[in-house]
Order: sequence, then C-alpha cells, then structure tokens
Amino acid sequence: MLQSLVFSAAAVAAVAAPQGHKIAHIPGYGAPKNTQYSGFLNVSVPAGTMHYHYWMSTSRSPKGSQDPLVFWFQGGPGANGIAYGLLTENGPYYMDDSSLINETERGVPNVYENHHAWDQVANMVWVSHPPGVGFSYCNADPKKDACKWDDDTQAVSAHNLIKEFFEQFPEFENNDLYIFGESYGGMYVPTIVEQIHTKGEVKNLKGFAIGNGVIGNQDSYPGSAGSRSKFLHAKAFISEGLWEQMMETCGWDFSKSSSECSSLQRQASAEAGNYYIYNVYDRCEGNEANGEKSWLMDTEAWDAKIERDGIIGAPDDYPCGMEKLAVKWLNLPQVRDALHVPQESFYGAPVDLYPQGKWSYSSSRAHLLDIYPTLLSAYRGLIYNGDFDGCVPYLGMEAWTRSLGFKEKSAWKPWTFNGQVAGYVTVYDHNDFTTATVKGAGHMVPTYKGREALAMIKSFLKGVPLGTDIEEALV
Repeated sequence: MLQSLVFSAAAVAAVAAPQGHKIAHIPGYGAPKNTQYSGFLNVSVPAGTMHYHYWMSTSRSPKGSQDPLVFWFQGGPGANGIAYGLLTENGPYYMDDSSLINETERGVPNVYENHHAWDQVANMVWVSHPPGVGFSYCNADPKKDACKWDDDTQAVSAHNLIKEFFEQFPEFENNDLYIFGESYGGMYVPTIVEQIHTKGEVKNLKGFAIGNGVIGNQDSYPGSAGSRSKFLHAKAFISEGLWEQMMETCGWDFSKSSSECSSLQRQASAEAGNYYIYNVYDRCEGNEANGEKSWLMDTEAWDAKIERDGIIGAPDDYPCGMEKLAVKWLNLPQVRDALHVPQESFYGAPVDLYPQGKWSYSSSRAHLLDIYPTLLSAYRGLIYNGDFDGCVPYLGMEAWTRSLGFKEKSAWKPWTFNGQVAGYVTVYDHNDFTTATVKGAGHMVPTYKGREALAMIKSFLKGVPLGTDIEEALV
C-alpha cells in the first residue's frame, strides 16, 4: 500500500444520517476527505437489544451517491470487522510499524490512506458482528450481559441491522445492495442473504461475495477430504513419492478412509514442516507482537489451534502487518471519542481482534450447499480465493462449487489486470455465478493483493466479466 493518496472524487453527503455519527477527525490522520460515519445502531432480536458498532465510508467515485451499498461481515466467528476488515484489508485507512515513527499527533500512530480501498467503487459499511465483537455489545450492560450466537441467530440479527440502517439512512434504500464477507463469513453471508430472501422486507439486494469462505463445519461436503494434503502437494511442500503413496492408499479423492491414509497425511504434515497457514509463502520476518516466528507451525499444530480456539478459517495475526497497530489505535481515548464510542472498555477489557467478554458462538448449520441454488437464482454471486491460503484452500472451493451441478458458461481461464494474469475464473450458466482465484494472495485477499482485489470487486459490482482484461489502472 502507499502512504499517501489524493482523493479526486467529491465527497458524498448523506442527508438523514443519525445525529452525532458523522466523523469530523481521524486521530493520527486529520479530517476525512469523504463523508464518513461511526456510531451505534440498535437492533431488537428475541434475545434482547443488540447495539451494533458500524463505520461507513461513502463512495469517493464521481457518482458516489448512486454507487452500490456494500456491507462487510468479517469472519471468525468473532473477528473484529473494524480492526481487521477496515483497518487491514479494504477500508480507507491502515497503519504499520512506521506509524510509530515521527507521530504527527503525540501518542497516536500515524494513519495512512489505503490506495486500494473499496470505497472507491462503493458505499462501504463495516460492522462488528455479531454483537460482543469489537465495540458492538448485547443488551444494556456490555460488562455483564452475555452474547450467545449461532449461524441462524446471527443471520436474524444482521437482517434486522440492515433494516435499521435503512431507517437511519433512507437516502441509500434504493441503491443496489451487496453483502460481502470473508472466512467464516462463508457461513454469515449466505444465511444473511437467506434471511433477506425469505422475509422479503429488504428490496434492493442484488448480490453477494465471499472471500476464502468456509462452506460448513463438517468434513462431509465435497472437496473437504484431503484438501490440506492436496494443497501442500500442489504447492510443492511434499514429495512426489509420498504423494503417489497417498493416491494409492487414499484414492484420488481421498474417499478410501483408513488408518494408513491418516498416517500418510500425518507424514505429509511432517514433510511440509512449519509454515504460515494463512499464506504458505509468507516471507515476513516474524510476529510483531513478540518478535518471534511463533506463527510458523506444522499442519497438525494449525488444526489443533483451530479446533481448540473454535476458529474456522479466521485470520491470525498477520506477521508483517497491521493488526497490532489497529488494536492499539482503537483503544486510544481520542479515537473512541472520534468514533463516538463510549470510553469504558467493553466487557472489562480493551477491544481486541476477538471478543474479550461473555461471548459464545455455536455452529448450527452443517453446511450451506442446500441453499446456494436458490440464492444464486435470485442474486448474483462471487466466490473468490487467494491461492496461497492453506487454511481454506482454493481446491476445496473449486470442488464444492462444482458440486452444485451448474453448467459452465465459461470454463476455467485466466483473468488479467493491466495485462498480467491475476488469477483464474470460472463462470456458470446460473445467473452468471462466478468463482475466481487471486494469484499470490493468502486468506485475507485485500491485505495481500490490494490492487487485484479492488479490480475484481469493481468488475463484479459493475457486471464486467473477470475473464476480460481489466486495463483501467486503479491508482
């Protein structure tokens, strides 16, 4: 990312935003160059009143008021959509280690403009979802009231949040609406879209997109068996000799389950050694929190961590990255004041990348393969994967999307950006349902490949096929 950018587009002024939600100053940066809002939207659900923290950045394009409205739901479950999505992936700002050098405001990290933010093509809304995550909280007392969620209850709450947003921002109720997410957002997004589709109260939904998303919490869906071993072989992490043994013992689709097959997969883990599961080729020099390469683990250690922590496909601390500064910044009193967040630390602890208080989440849907045909008949869909992600490998994405049985309209082929191959795309003859890979990207595609991610999302929102060369330089 670049540390400076001159916004040429005129700011979009909303006319009916909640009182006191407009952001006047970004600590460590200055006045926003487009219209932005941050505050709480209160939503009623059977469990009580949910208080959602959101941050909206209006589109900076010349016709911004007419651009689509995009809601971003981070994964996890429990990942902070502001600390992750907005401040490290596709939002207007970011920080890194250099933010602590020559601070323009004493005690506040310098904040830089993200050159590839998605508010260049859409009116973006990031939320901390479901409540208990980030600054969002449940019921009356964020230090006492517990938040309990599952795949179905979070969808109901998110649906009500979107309805409340349009109550507070009626000027956007006729804009095309899209629901985006990442990682465990593969469970959030389709169930939220299912709620919208079933209830019929939100009329402007046009589509949804999911990056490196899970499809279920059970290992019985297409493409799940042996996907990690297949990925390690495809990336040259294990020997051809071992792979041949695995094919003979496990079958090409790993359908021959046996103790011998399991043993060979453990052997593959040992051969591969330690790697960063969210980008197996990551070359950054260690975990910024402690200066050690604690993020390097073998396959079994990563699987144990995910099972132990209850995190399916969620980002860990990006070792080069920006999470540490994002959390530090969000906990500053002047930042909370600027974002219209009460000064007390929620749940008796500083806000963090994941919930620190009385928060729990249960996976209530085995998988979502059964709802995709209906959703994709009604709405446009994009499923994309960074091809360096070892946690939710592109091989699994390709397998489960093919299992839906749609006829291919355009078979697997390169998609390009500025004349360079940026990934590979398949389009199905089912409302132009599209799957795509992004070359060189890990689990959090916008973090690793910001230019390509912006080009891909711009193409999707404008209905331009990814199979054509995207020549416009998004700089």
